[in-house]
Amino acid sequence: RELFASKREAYRQQISGLQATLDRIERRITNLDLCQEAPASLAGFAQTIELKRLPDRKVVFTRKHSASFPDELSRRFSELERLAEEQGLSCIDARMAVYHDFHLEHDPSNCDLEVCMSLATEEASSPALRTIPGGLFVTGIYRGEYRGQCRYLLDWIRQNGLSLRGPGIEIYVNSFMHTRFPRNYLTEVQFPVSDLPGNEPFPG
Repeated sequence: RELFASKREAYRQQISGLQATLDRIERRITNLDLCQEAPASLAGFAQTIELKRLPDRKVVFTRKHSASFPDELSRRFSELERLAEEQGLSCIDARMAVYHDFHLEHDPSNCDLEVCMSLATEEASSPALRTIPGGLFVTGIYRGEYRGQCRYLLDWIRQNGLSLRGPGIEIYVNSFMHTRFPRNYLTEVQFPVSDLPGNEPFPG
């Protein structure tokens, strides 16, 4: 009986691993479909700006001061993936970066940068986990090489009577980690906002 119980547990772990792989493939296909459906030219986010309410997101993360250039981001995400694997955490494919310095003022050579990935399940527990609070967000999708062209979004926020309530988030739907052609990059930028009057930048 113990032998069969041991085999059952081993097969369950294999099935769980295969299901996580299948989920990542499905999400990657969804991201590729999004890339194909996105307009070929997105002038300053104008065609994709949305005001939406997002849920809480449980993420595995690391946060420290570092550069935000592609090679450093790639290294940081590789470290994060190893950390998730070591702790047995199943993550969603899309990688995110949270810029804890104000977006227009951060130094790309040395900024307070958090890299994170959403968990596939809410049941996990680890010191490397935290929750990004949900709420109201202004979002925009940018096609091509994204170099912090967020002023348009920030101006849109002000012009619509909203105020920032937290740091900006970049989601790399299709990036240097997926393609070697910058024209195919697709970045979703999210700013948490409040419809109550407030001052910018957000409190540190």
